[in-house]
Amino acid sequence: MGSKVFGYNEDLEAYDYNLKEAKKLMAEAGYSKGLDATILTMDSKERVNLAEVLQSQLKGIGINLKVQVMEYGSFVEQVNKGQSEMFIISWRNATGDADYNQYNLFHSDSQGAAGNTFFYSNQKG
Repeated sequence: MGSKVFGYNEDLEAYDYNLKEAKKLMAEAGYSKGLDATILTMDSKERVNLAEVLQSQLKGIGINLKVQVMEYGSFVEQVNKGQSEMFIISWRNATGDADYNQYNLFHSDSQGAAGNTFFYSNQKG
């Protein structure tokens, strides 16, 4: 979230790059031998390039990432149905308030085309 968005917290610190810790966390999660996954992206050069960078970086911790490039309409249809493991999409903040993105991306009422295309749900509130 950008510093101009209401709700920005300048005290939050990014995680350090730590390949050893990442491998340890993979092992703790039951993936000491790695895993295979597929990432979807639409057919734009920038997103394909990003997917390839992710593919390269995740290989270092044992994730074999297959990049699947799709035509935009097919990509949106598949993502909105929740038929993907990972995908690359972008959101912009049209209001300057962090709640705009957070509600649309994470609230159970926004599942599917409204924005929560990974169908996150937390019944605890």
